[in-house]
Amino acid sequence: MRVHFVPTYRCTMNCSYCYAAGLRERFRADLSMQQYRLLLDYLLAHGLQGISFLGGEPTLWAPLADAVELARQVGLECAVFSNGAHVGAVPHLVVLNLTRCLQGGISTAEAETIDWYRRQQVQISFRLNLAAADSTRYRTEIADLAGSLNADIQLGALNGTPHATDYGRKFFDWCRFLVDHSLPVRITRPLARCLFTEEQHRYLTSHVETMACCDFTSSIPVINPDGKTVFPCNSLPVPLPLTYLHAKRSDFEELHPLYPCRPEFMPRECRGCPSYLQGECHAGCIGTRTEPAALPTPRHAILPLEQITRRQPYRPRLHCDWGTTARIVAKTGSDLANLASGYLKLGYACNNHCRFCTVEWQKTQGNRDTGTVFAEMERLLTEHSISTLHYSGGEPTLRDDLPRLLLHARRLGVQQQIIQTNGRRLQQMDYLQALLAAGATSFFVSLHSPDQEVHDELVRAPGAFQQTCAGLANLHRLGCCFSLNTVVCRQNYLSLARIVRLALQHSPSLRKAKLSYPNLQGGAADHLDSVVAPLWEVMPYVLHAIATANDMGLFVDTEAIPICLLGPYCDRASELLANPYHVSDLGFQMDNWTVRERAHQSVFYPVCRKCDLRDYCCGIHPLHHASFGEDLCFTPISFDALLVNA
Repeated sequence: MRVHFVPTYRCTMNCSYCYAAGLRERFRADLSMQQYRLLLDYLLAHGLQGISFLGGEPTLWAPLADAVELARQVGLECAVFSNGAHVGAVPHLVVLNLTRCLQGGISTAEAETIDWYRRQQVQISFRLNLAAADSTRYRTEIADLAGSLNADIQLGALNGTPHATDYGRKFFDWCRFLVDHSLPVRITRPLARCLFTEEQHRYLTSHVETMACCDFTSSIPVINPDGKTVFPCNSLPVPLPLTYLHAKRSDFEELHPLYPCRPEFMPRECRGCPSYLQGECHAGCIGTRTEPAALPTPRHAILPLEQITRRQPYRPRLHCDWGTTARIVAKTGSDLANLASGYLKLGYACNNHCRFCTVEWQKTQGNRDTGTVFAEMERLLTEHSISTLHYSGGEPTLRDDLPRLLLHARRLGVQQQIIQTNGRRLQQMDYLQALLAAGATSFFVSLHSPDQEVHDELVRAPGAFQQTCAGLANLHRLGCCFSLNTVVCRQNYLSLARIVRLALQHSPSLRKAKLSYPNLQGGAADHLDSVVAPLWEVMPYVLHAIATANDMGLFVDTEAIPICLLGPYCDRASELLANPYHVSDLGFQMDNWTVRERAHQSVFYPVCRKCDLRDYCCGIHPLHHASFGEDLCFTPISFDALLVNA
């Protein structure tokens, strides 16, 4: 799939033929960078392969350079269609409209723009919109420049109405001239066959990339600056919802009257033409011969992206690595029981105030004192002989005595010490080095968005994003072992794949990450409507993020997501992978606890009774069931099938 983005309809010029001239008042506001990021992740989840930026004049959009760079980072082919008024963005392809040069030649400013793109090693293409009155005086200059740059020429017809044979003769003469100069030529709009003689038509067919007919249902759609309407092409301003981008085009009845095969939509003189009757010609471009008043009225509701994704039920395809899953399930007995780990809660003090925090109401309890922590360490070692100790909070790194705690645990014989942290204090290199010297072996760092404003808003701590990213960079710089945790919520689920890419950009040594669905208690329950998105809404983006991570060599598992909803990645459920913990919290202890313990209070539907992984699954939180209903498609998994396919 490929799409055009129109980030703005503003322009430095006022061309009489411009298709966008009537749209500037209709779309006064530019596309925001936040809208662009959300749309990009939404489209990537539906198979996006390339994008183009149109206008107006897209170089007037301030974030263009960042938008192009982001598209290139995620592997998209990127093009910019421009009049050359400004430079800055470095796409794969720039299409420069040189139509004005037909009257006065190539100016110094235009030559400088072309040279700038050449020096950036951007592929260049020239666009010429030919009118009947245009001179041929400067076409040799244009052809020589195109030849020196290995640029192709895109020709657009401004007077391509049926039977305009004088214009057809001039248009053909341009094509032949450019072909004789060994230039690749592409005609950008379909032209009526009656513009040309049979001999001319045969020449164009064999020498020029051309279109005889236009089926706009297969053309490249255009996303408007409002971020919620789509035109089927840039010549047909029929506003359609974003679902048009990935749905069957025939489902949109607004377009049915425009289908080029409908005789009542053809010019009267064309209806008996053999070329039309044989499906070889549809009288040229539909858009150029359609009056605005004749365009159909939209019938589909135009909704913002957030509401569209919320309305799409999730239906997983269950094709996973059964062998891996079977081996994991088979070892969840005695092998895991021998892997003793301790989970030590140091207190609830925290410098973040996450909207989804499950212990929000407990933060007033503060932290345990050093002596109490020492005593709990010794109890865990004496009673359970743990070899791994996890430290959590609150925020463990707020404690100045954390290096002392680590050193004491190491002297007691703890081999692995893992710190669960928001990573903010790890920006202090001396503090991080002290933790490592005392015995810290791994860090579990929370990052909840690739965008500073979203992350800081979720954790309600201005500047937290920059500090966490600096901490991740320090971990990488020192060669530390660490993993990433992201709580999947309404504000970030469209950007999960970008979180993976950002983390690897800051810390290439990262090799593991976790996507955690909120535990619906505490802050997550208090802010349910504004923070929590239903599972059926987020799952396509969870799977896309896992696939993206796989391609980049990063292992991602999940927490609090029913196993069967993970489809091809059901072996990534941490409920299958989890070792038992011996938990020491403020005021209580719990032995042999795993994340599966949460399932005792979960909702399971009748179909779940047939699933052999029922005892390993987290199920659905009762609050999720009460708030979002049962709009999910559960698929029972057979343990016999696991073993057969192992």
